[in-house]
Amino acid sequence: MSLDKQLQQLEDNLVKQQAAHEQLLALSKRKLDAMRKANHQDMIKCLQLENEQVQAISKLETQRLELVAQLTLMIEH
Repeated sequence: MSLDKQLQQLEDNLVKQQAAHEQLLALSKRKLDAMRKANHQDMIKCLQLENEQVQAISKLETQRLELVAQLTLMIEH
């Protein structure tokens, strides 16, 4: 795989991570609002969605680390 393609994949990954973190922030705000209103059902739903979002972010981060490792090997050789 070419260096340009690897760099593009890294950029795409970072854009996805940014969007995922923004979604997590929105969920956190929604959860805080549910807590203030003592809306237990919405709070539970937010917690579930937050968990899913954190798992997605973790997966993206693992992919990013793999891309960086591959890029490092390409640059060193």
